[in-house]
Amino acid sequence: MRTQGELLSEGDVSDSLFMPITQRVSARELTGWEAVWMPLGEGEAERLTIGRGTGWKPIEVPRQLAGREGRQAIWYRTEFPRPDHAGRVVLRIGGAFLATNVWLNGRLLGSHYGYFAPFGFDLTPYLKAENLLVICCESPVEPQPEKKRHIMGLFNDGDLKPYPACAYSSLPEPYAIEVPVGLWQPVQLEYVGSIAIDWLRLKPTFEGTDGRLELEARLRNLDGRQMEGEVELSVPSPGRDPLRLRREVRLGGGTEQTVTMRLALPGARRWHPWRFGEQPLYHAEIVARSEGGESSRIDDLFAFRELGWTSARAAGALPSTVGPCFCVVRATPRHIASTS
Repeated sequence: MRTQGELLSEGDVSDSLFMPITQRVSARELTGWEAVWMPLGEGEAERLTIGRGTGWKPIEVPRQLAGREGRQAIWYRTEFPRPDHAGRVVLRIGGAFLATNVWLNGRLLGSHYGYFAPFGFDLTPYLKAENLLVICCESPVEPQPEKKRHIMGLFNDGDLKPYPACAYSSLPEPYAIEVPVGLWQPVQLEYVGSIAIDWLRLKPTFEGTDGRLELEARLRNLDGRQMEGEVELSVPSPGRDPLRLRREVRLGGGTEQTVTMRLALPGARRWHPWRFGEQPLYHAEIVARSEGGESSRIDDLFAFRELGWTSARAAGALPSTVGPCFCVVRATPRHIASTS
């Protein structure tokens, strides 16, 4: 944690698991939260990391809150029993604003900086029969824009505020500067095996009349031992059995591995803009197996489409002196209307 007035930076806090996709496995959303507001950088001396201190009150999670001068940090706590699960138990935080520190039973698990990306921690080695989870979210108020260090998008960098940036430091009390802070997405426990799937990328293309799906997935071994397993890609196809492709994998203890797979989809249907045809979507599912059972499962949707860009001159739609661009769908130029 930081002392009063000390600012956070991305380099200081980024030792969590990257978890952009929710696992399609058993999970439990955590409830029964309590919270207490504190000044920036304070709370450890009050023993908030082990759930002590005063002023705790029930609070709804998820819910985005507003921090202001003197209350730029909010501490959360909740309790839960050890899950009845033989594999790994992973904490997944869907979104927290802005810098987050996490403790389980008084042990610092790690930290995260940012507010868009979901993140988490493997709780398995630290679980007890009864567990106390404490999360601290901090979001500094920066009244001097020329010295600002934190990126918060429109929350503090946009032109939509009813006052100019030069007035930040002299706003009267009713217009005190506020910044978003807190757990604005659900917090849950995910029950997985030793091999987890961190993320998945799908790249559908055409080769002649057939579709081709290229898959790239990042696997993570949450166990300290070397694990052997299998990855299976499955794509349901109308009127026939699902198309499947399997690959054996081997990961060292605590390591990551990126796997690539390529699957042919004969007779794949093309996606069209809604005014010009149908929008057929396909479903891809990837399953990782280890130790004789399913370890993790994620899925995503994709479509086969061909998009390109051309100028108005090349499309023959406007004189050469005019330069708007057209989106080319299946070799047919489509003008993109603008609202501004």
